[in-house]
Amino acid sequence: MNSRGDGIRSWLIQRISAIFIVLYLIYLFISISSFAQMDFSTWHGWVALTTNKILLVLFFLSLLLHAWVGIRDVVLDYVHGFTIRFVALTVIIGSMLAMAIWLLLIIIKV
Repeated sequence: MNSRGDGIRSWLIQRISAIFIVLYLIYLFISISSFAQMDFSTWHGWVALTTNKILLVLFFLSLLLHAWVGIRDVVLDYVHGFTIRFVALTVIIGSMLAMAIWLLLIIIKV
């Protein structure tokens, strides 16, 4: 990428998303460990809370964004040739968008 600040932007996205991922995993661990018994109905009730739905969606979107920046950098560094690089990045971003839509459909149904 030739635009100015793209490296800083990618670095910042990686760091912010990593911090959010770690904070969410800590929150998830604390929440789950506070349950006396963990079964499907308890888990479903926990996920059904609006705050937890929002945090779960933000967690997975952060995870996908974090993965996108990392995979994109690897493809840009190691895949040579515009056509192959374009196809690889298009398939990857298409897959990630499909995963994001799938996640949203699942969370909406809960």
